[in-house]
Amino acid sequence: MIRSESPNYFLLLGTTLFLVILGLIMVLSSSSVDSFVAHEGFFGVVLHQGAIALVGVPLMLVLSRMPLKFWQRIAWPTLIATCLVQLLVFTPLGVTVAGNTNWLSIGSFQFQPSEAIKVALVIWLGMLLAQKKDHLDDWRHVLVPVFGIGGTAVMLVMIRGDLGTTVILAGIL
Repeated sequence: MIRSESPNYFLLLGTTLFLVILGLIMVLSSSSVDSFVAHEGFFGVVLHQGAIALVGVPLMLVLSRMPLKFWQRIAWPTLIATCLVQLLVFTPLGVTVAGNTNWLSIGSFQFQPSEAIKVALVIWLGMLLAQKKDHLDDWRHVLVPVFGIGGTAVMLVMIRGDLGTTVILAGIL
């Protein structure tokens, strides 16, 4: 059973589930013809995305119950690891998709490491700002780490030409 630690928990959960369902409807709307032409039926792409959602939603519920110490412990290693994986796009593993070389291809698996940087930055910034809550009025405690370290992660994405993800990461910062 899911217990609420905050009155906003179920509001956030409901909003998230609504957005997942709406996203699946939008994927169906935009991909049904392409799926049909590719001999996958009208639902080929949306079934794949739905399977990912069936894994992602329970995973989200489990991760939302993790203690604060867990997030504090993984913040730095996660940010460092995702930045190191982003550096792999500068190697022959990097693949150009839609004009930017910000993808990795390992075997038949292709992914964009900058998506992991988004999550890592949110975790790291939350931890950092919580640790510095008594010093948020001093710019050296906020701007230097946030834009120095976080800005480096954003630069790794920007160098390879992914403007959309760069803008989202800058917004996170």
